Amino acid sequence: MKIKFIFIIYFVNLFSGCSKPQDILKSSIRQIDFGNIKKSGSYKVIFYLKNNGVNQIQIKSINSSCGCVIAIPEEDFIKPHDSIKVHLAYEPRKSGLDKQILTITDIKEKYKINIPVSANVIP
Repeated sequence: MKIKFIFIIYFVNLFSGCSKPQDILKSSIRQIDFGNIKKSGSYKVIFYLKNNGVNQIQIKSINSSCGCVIAIPEEDFIKPHDSIKVHLAYEPRKSGLDKQILTITDIKEKYKINIPVSANVIP
């Protein structure tokens, strides 16, 4: 009886589609470190957002903790098992170690990704 109960629980979990939210919307990068850069420049990075789920995801916002980091997705919707490209631009405004957070959320606010952005800005 105990084995039958364990099998039933395993079977239900296997086919219930129980995925953790952090496993559904994924970024191709965990952090962005520009290293030593000059204050007068503009620095760009491209990364990808992937939808590992079975439903379409609509991106609500990509915001940073300052106006010096701007990220723009090529599309607002990510089809199931597909990816979209995101263009990020960083224009430092102060010298020294700069640390920011890029936050990506979907329209239903079910998924959220935080990506640290850092640079050592040389005057």
